[in-house]
Amino acid sequence: MMKKLSLTLIIFLQITLCLSQTVQIIDDWYYIDGKKFFVKGIGYETHTRPGQVPWVYSFDADLINFDLQRIKVAGYNTIRTWGALTEEELQLVESSGLKILYGIWIDPHGDFGNPDFKNAALGHVDDVLVYSTGYDCIIGYIIMNEPQVQHIYETGAESLSDLWQSVITLIHDRHPGIPVSFSNTMIGDYINMEVFDFAAYNAYIYNPVTITGSHGYAGYLSFLKENRSPGMPMIITEFGLSVSPGVSNPDYSYGGNTLDQQISGNLLMYRELIDAGIQGGCVFQYHDGWWKGGNENVHDPVAEEYFGLIEFSGLTDKYGITRPVWQAFGQYNKAIITRPQNGSIYNGKIPLEFFLTDDVASYTVMLNDSLLSSDQITDTWYSDTLIYLVDSDIKDLDLNFIFFNMNGDTLKSEQIVILYSRQDLEIPQINLEIIPDNLVPGGQNFLKMTVTNNPLFNRKNSSGLAPGFLKKCFCFEDLR
Repeated sequence: MMKKLSLTLIIFLQITLCLSQTVQIIDDWYYIDGKKFFVKGIGYETHTRPGQVPWVYSFDADLINFDLQRIKVAGYNTIRTWGALTEEELQLVESSGLKILYGIWIDPHGDFGNPDFKNAALGHVDDVLVYSTGYDCIIGYIIMNEPQVQHIYETGAESLSDLWQSVITLIHDRHPGIPVSFSNTMIGDYINMEVFDFAAYNAYIYNPVTITGSHGYAGYLSFLKENRSPGMPMIITEFGLSVSPGVSNPDYSYGGNTLDQQISGNLLMYRELIDAGIQGGCVFQYHDGWWKGGNENVHDPVAEEYFGLIEFSGLTDKYGITRPVWQAFGQYNKAIITRPQNGSIYNGKIPLEFFLTDDVASYTVMLNDSLLSSDQITDTWYSDTLIYLVDSDIKDLDLNFIFFNMNGDTLKSEQIVILYSRQDLEIPQINLEIIPDNLVPGGQNFLKMTVTNNPLFNRKNSSGLAPGFLKKCFCFEDLR
């Protein structure tokens, strides 16, 4: 009898352990319940509607449930928060079926080297972990948001690193298997993310100049992915555009964007973070935050108050009205194409990978009027390979992906442009060398640039630069 009870106990423990190990990181991707997971996220606050501020708690279960269902219907699978939800709020998230990147607010402007600040931060995290460890909806903890360069310098980078390490250790001990990170910024790209389990960045298309004037959005995110967070998932924890009142700019900007720009810019960032190899993104944010301008009872004409995909008609409007960008995201979320990626080069075989909503039943891939691939879909994660025989050694392909429901109605279509080659290509390169090796303060220092070209590519000059400067870029010649 004792042996039988022991065996039963062992089986029970094994089952319990298996059920608790729902989150894994494999080959720099999230896996949940053994299935690859792309974060289709949105920033969400539970009680910051008109007339509310986040530091005065107000719980409305019916309203939160309405929000979560609206978010889920729009194809999102994850919410991102900044401060820790209460247990009664976390219960609603768990019941909704959504996942959460769970923010625990540690003041990014705090005195990181002060023992009292550190102890208070650890105490706050410990208080949250008392209840948060019981919820499977949590797929990651975000323990700080946007610490600034100057403040890190003034309070000590080593002190901040020590604080992070202490918080990470505490969470790992109390909630094993759940990854930890903090939300960095583009100007914090000097921070080595290797101490964290995944990389998280707040990244907007309108700054800094490394995005707007150099690499572009996808290019800079790709740089961060390859050089600052190799071997781990990277999530964009904020991206978005404000439609605050003001003179609109033909380029995307911090504020003053039109409703059409909010649609095109948000979807452009979404697509480009995917093309950069990022494992998910959280649009900023669910609804406007009236409190951010200083008076929660008035919708002030400042950019921070107009990032919402939901707007409010007035102080008494609890549910809000969707802006056109909401419907655009709802359609786009139905089928996220992570492979192939725009601008990538593929040899021989073209990989296919989709993250889908439940109503997607089939897809086709078209090249002009030719059908290249089609299949039925029975899961929300689809992976396959497309073999295409080209009539030349190299060719650029405009692939049109179309996704259908079970009745054959089109749910979404999207074009992906790739370069297809029968063999490996040598890509043009620019190598930079500093002469001398060690910079000489006050002396002459030189930067040697060596350009390696390939006859398949041409080099185009760009005018409009200051005298004495020449901007060069490589462009593939259209061989269709």
